[in-house]
Amino acid sequence: MSGPLAVRFVATALLLLAGGHQVAAFVGREPAARELSPAAIERLEALGYEPWVAERRPPRRTGVVHHVPERAADGYVLFASRGACSAELIDRHGAVLHRWAGPVRGFWSDTELLRDGSLLVVGADSDDRVRQQEDRFLRRLAWDATTIWEADLPAHHDVEALPDGRILTISSQVRTIDDGGTPRTIVDDEVVLLDDAGKVLETRSLFDAFAATPGVAVYGLDRRGVDIGGSVAVDVFHTNSVEWIDLPQLAGTHPVYAPGNVLVSMRHQNAIAVLDRSRGGLAWVWGSGVLDGQHSARMLASGNILVFDNGLRRKRSRVLEIDPRRAPADAVVWEFDGGDAERFFTTGGGASQRLPNGNTLVTVTGQGRLLEATPDGELVWAFANPTRDAHTTRRATIHASKWLPAEYVLPIVARNG
Repeated sequence: MSGPLAVRFVATALLLLAGGHQVAAFVGREPAARELSPAAIERLEALGYEPWVAERRPPRRTGVVHHVPERAADGYVLFASRGACSAELIDRHGAVLHRWAGPVRGFWSDTELLRDGSLLVVGADSDDRVRQQEDRFLRRLAWDATTIWEADLPAHHDVEALPDGRILTISSQVRTIDDGGTPRTIVDDEVVLLDDAGKVLETRSLFDAFAATPGVAVYGLDRRGVDIGGSVAVDVFHTNSVEWIDLPQLAGTHPVYAPGNVLVSMRHQNAIAVLDRSRGGLAWVWGSGVLDGQHSARMLASGNILVFDNGLRRKRSRVLEIDPRRAPADAVVWEFDGGDAERFFTTGGGASQRLPNGNTLVTVTGQGRLLEATPDGELVWAFANPTRDAHTTRRATIHASKWLPAEYVLPIVARNG
């Protein structure tokens, strides 16, 4: 299939049978990086999540800049303006239904709107990377943006509210591990489950999950470490998305869909994986030689996975749809990269979401843009963040966005006014 914006079918990777599971081969060396020196790889991965995007001259149009109503999805979009430490809920014409704002320090990344009108926010109170362990937060804000609670952990990147009220996020800890007899100090990411009051119920180490899975290994343990709160540690995972897998209709058809599994994206491993919480290991790992600094792995109702592939070395981003039931060499079943007319690229951030009408909402973080494309690649909606820095002409970037249906949003707005 080919369309106006060059949707393509592609595939690559290897297969390894391990522990009764299909696990993509991932044995401590990243094929996509062979042409670059370790120092060059580290420079690419050190590119930060910019809070602001420099404005063009003359200024770029902002708000909704393109809309094909008969082909775009109805509903609303929630997004956070990273550098402005604010979030907005807008309709498809760009009108703001509600705005939450905090003190402008640090950044806001992901947000989640709850049914009572409160907002979960993951962010940090400063941009100081040395202090990031101390400054990161997960907060629940009321409709008026006052703080209801703050979790006692350095949450980062992503948060998901589960139907039963529990909350899923990512945290991290600095620890020393044994790498074949050599001690390494690393930043180990953890999948964290909390109750609706922000109390930690469970943590699962990703390093321990790798160690418990035959045939896989953590890539890049010997890289140069970074100073994090007085400790020099290697950020080996840089996990940037987490999602609870809840597909009872597919349970038993493949290890990926076992109840309670969790899907994660690990930027510095160039891989997405499914954490098997019942076994403590990984049910599936994929991405070696294909993904390049990716973000935002999301499970679809079909059992496929949508992922935003940043393309650090290509300097061009794309969205991929993966079928984890296929052999890794045939796993990619759909790709969207904007074609020649709307090509996009962001070094950090980026997200994608499949909408009920089959379209895909794409967040291009570094450009402060949202795009909606049809399955055949036609652009039917585009939005440029109008939120600006009070002291310059720069616009705020958007780490991630979420489409929400009217039946979810309108009762919340009506109750809270």
